[in-house]
Amino acid sequence: MKFTKAVACGGAILTLLATIGCAKKDLPEARVNGAAKFQLNGGAAISQASSDEYNPYVIQMGDNYLVLVFGSNRACGGCTGHNLFMAISVNAYNNDAVFPAFENPTVLTIGGTPLNYANRIQYAATATGNNVRIFLTNTGGNVQQTGAIPPTGPYNTTLTNIANVAGLTSTVLGVEYTGNRVYARQGGTVYAVNHASAGDAKAEC
Repeated sequence: MKFTKAVACGGAILTLLATIGCAKKDLPEARVNGAAKFQLNGGAAISQASSDEYNPYVIQMGDNYLVLVFGSNRACGGCTGHNLFMAISVNAYNNDAVFPAFENPTVLTIGGTPLNYANRIQYAATATGNNVRIFLTNTGGNVQQTGAIPPTGPYNTTLTNIANVAGLTSTVLGVEYTGNRVYARQGGTVYAVNHASAGDAKAEC
């Protein structure tokens, strides 16, 4: 599966981290250069040549199953724009260099309706306990988070603004490998936002 961004590895969890240059403090980064192959059970490619697919996150859960999250404007039931898709691996990952096959990707919905954004979605995904949480910049420019999404579905969830006011009107760049902080750019400043706290965002650079 060819995507426009590389898959990155943060500790034991494979996830994409944004490359952010900071004068005061270097942010954690572990990037894997090269192509990663994602396929359906049976060997068919997950990607579709006719669609724009980008920014894949591969998240290793506690039981070693992988969850793939990616953006795409591919067609699906109710899809009319850019959406997020999720798929769980058919088998647990055995920590070798080959990803297991994945189930057929399913579109993420909010109250039963796909996002259907006109442009590419700026988002980041991480594990939260035994579930997946996604952070994204909505069409109004606000940073929001989904509820905890079970790896096996259903992939229907809710969106709420993160509590940190300073990080609301921002562009999501990535998420800390622990999942505790979301990196978002507001104007010319990058913030590390503790999404679980109502405290102010911490300016990183």
